Amino acid sequence: MSDDQGSGFEWRRKRGWLNRTLEKVEDLPYNVVSRGRPLTDSAKRKLFEDGIVGQAQILKSPSGRTISGVQENVGRFQVRVEIPEREPYELTITQSFRGGYESEGLKEGALVTCRVDPKNDQRVLLVAPEPDERRVIGVDSSEILAEGKRATATIAQANKLDVKAPGSGDPMYELVMEMRSDTEREPWTIRIGQRVPADGEDLVKEGGELTVAYVEVDEGHSAAVDWPASTGGRFS
Repeated sequence: MSDDQGSGFEWRRKRGWLNRTLEKVEDLPYNVVSRGRPLTDSAKRKLFEDGIVGQAQILKSPSGRTISGVQENVGRFQVRVEIPEREPYELTITQSFRGGYESEGLKEGALVTCRVDPKNDQRVLLVAPEPDERRVIGVDSSEILAEGKRATATIAQANKLDVKAPGSGDPMYELVMEMRSDTEREPWTIRIGQRVPADGEDLVKEGGELTVAYVEVDEGHSAAVDWPASTGGRFS
């Protein structure tokens, strides 16, 4: 969903000059105390509109037990940020957020777009997915690939996502696949967020087959594509 009147977030909706001015006046005491951190709608709006577009992986997020579903929350997030023309970096930020779909979109492991203040790279705004957008969780697949069994997977759907794989910058896809293994009684279906090598996007067309590592039969929580096995060592 675009950042217009249909957004689920007030600070992403377009507002006229008068409304924006009134918003700034109302938020002024809080903005002074918070020193421009993204705690109010006006501070978030400014950073969203003027900031450098990047991507963040949430390494640690507020505990679900402390999140209110009624009142606005303020919490600390540990994140790894990637923006153009510089190395990824980690920091801890404080940001306001609401319970429900926003807190669900800012869970530990989530990959989200962000905005970074051009004059202060320690000032970062996390942009949770809209209610109708897919949420993407980054999973460390090294253990799955090392210890998992192997299955042949047929691709039923391949949807390119708006985020990039942390570190490599490769595209991320949502893959829906039918899994088959000689060690299991019957096929099963998984849905995973998967890094796809930049030069290998032709490998995830509908009907294509991949070798997938899995730990147990589930909806995809313990599965990852084995790229070396799928491509004869062409991609890792």
